[in-house]
Amino acid sequence: MSSFLCNNNLWAIDNQGSRSRKGHLKQGSANKFEVITHTLLPEIRPPWKDALLGVNVDKARVDVPAAPFAFPRPDLFVTISDSAKRMSVLSTWLRLRPGHLAMQTSSYSPGKVSHQLWRAILSYDWVGKSDANDQVRGKETHRRDLAATFLVGCLDEMSIQEGVSVDATWRGKCMSHLDVEDVHEILWELSELGFRMEMLSLDSHLRLIENDSALRKHERHLGHCFPRGRYDRCWIVKLAEAHCGLAESSWMCRAPYVCSLRRVMSRWRNCPQSIRDEKNRYTEDMLTSLQRDMALFYCESFYLTFSWVPTLPHELGPIPDMDARYPERAVSLTKAPGYYHDVTDWEAPY
Repeated sequence: MSSFLCNNNLWAIDNQGSRSRKGHLKQGSANKFEVITHTLLPEIRPPWKDALLGVNVDKARVDVPAAPFAFPRPDLFVTISDSAKRMSVLSTWLRLRPGHLAMQTSSYSPGKVSHQLWRAILSYDWVGKSDANDQVRGKETHRRDLAATFLVGCLDEMSIQEGVSVDATWRGKCMSHLDVEDVHEILWELSELGFRMEMLSLDSHLRLIENDSALRKHERHLGHCFPRGRYDRCWIVKLAEAHCGLAESSWMCRAPYVCSLRRVMSRWRNCPQSIRDEKNRYTEDMLTSLQRDMALFYCESFYLTFSWVPTLPHELGPIPDMDARYPERAVSLTKAPGYYHDVTDWEAPY
C-alpha cells in the first residue's frame, strides 16, 4: 500500500458539505443532524448511524452547556480544511497518545476538555522541537503552560522537554508511511474510546440504583457490554476488538453484549418500555429491533443530557494477523434453533 501522505495525497480530499468548524455534526433540515463523511473517517456502525439521524436536535430541548471530552472526537481530524494542518494535528495526537492513555486508571482520569480546546492543543507542536520565532513572540510559554495544565498528574508518564522531538508512529510505522487503513485504525480507536467513556458518563447521570448490592450488579452488566468485561478498564482498547462485542458480525455472538447493555439501560431514567421489557429468548429480528430502540434511546439521552452529539462506534475493515482472544460469553443450550436465550443476569464476572 502506498503512503497516503506522499503518493495518494488523501489529506487533500475535502468534504465541504459535511464539515462544521466547531466540531458538531452539522445540523440539517427539520432539526436533524447530518453525519460527517470523509475518505479517512470510518463510517458509523448501523444501527447507531440511523439512530443519530433520528435525534431531534431542537436547541429548545436542552438547557445545559456542551459537555467536554476525554479524547478528541474522530471527526476533528477531517474537518480541518488545510491538508498540511490535518497531517500536523494527527501527528501531534500520535505523540500525545501514549501519555494521555497512561493517565487513565481505575482511580484517576485526567480532566476533560472542550472540542475547541482539543483542536487548540493538537494544533500546537509543543511535543516537538521548539521554534525560536515562537519564543520571540512569547507563544512558546503559552504552549508549555497549556501542555502543563492538560497533562497535570501525568508527569511520570510523559514529560515535556524543550528541544526534544518525539516521533509520531502508529504500530511501528512513521507518519510518512501511513496509509488509509492506518488512519482508519487510529480514528476507529478514538471513536471506540470516546464511545466507551461517554457511555460511562451517561450511565452515571441516568442510572437509578437503590443500594450498593444493586450498584455492584449494575457495574457487572456495564462491564459485560465490552469484550474485556471490565467497565473500570474500558479505556484499554485493542484493534482486535474491532469485530468483537457489540461489533460481532454473528448476531448470536453479539446477543450477550446487546442484552447486557439492555440491562444497563433498563436502569436509566425515562427508559422506554420496549427496552425495559425482559424476554427470555430472542430471534435475530427481535434482537435487531431491540438494538434499534436502544441506539435511538442512547443518542436521544446523550443529546438531552450533554447538549452534544455522542461519539458512536465506527466500522473497521479486516485487520490481518490480528487475533482476538476474550472469554466466551455464556449461551444457554436449547433445542429450539434460531433463538438466543438470555442468561446475562446469571453470568459471573470475567
